[in-house]
Amino acid sequence: MLGVETNIPMCLDDMISPDREVRAIDAIVEAMDIQSMGFIYSETKETGRKPYNPVDMFKLYAYSYLMEYAHLAR
Repeated sequence: MLGVETNIPMCLDDMISPDREVRAIDAIVEAMDIQSMGFIYSETKETGRKPYNPVDMFKLYAYSYLMEYAHLAR
């Protein structure tokens, strides 16, 4: 059914193949106790934006580091 649009929203998880590095980073970081490493929610004022999830931020940092390392190894 090429060319047929669907109303079902795309899920980001469905668009990432199972063998991508990001899945390994996700599994490793989820198994870690990030808060004991000092990654905690920051305190914001009532008028400020809600802080990002420290686990998500650590995943982003780890993925960025891995991708830069892979780029330098080429």
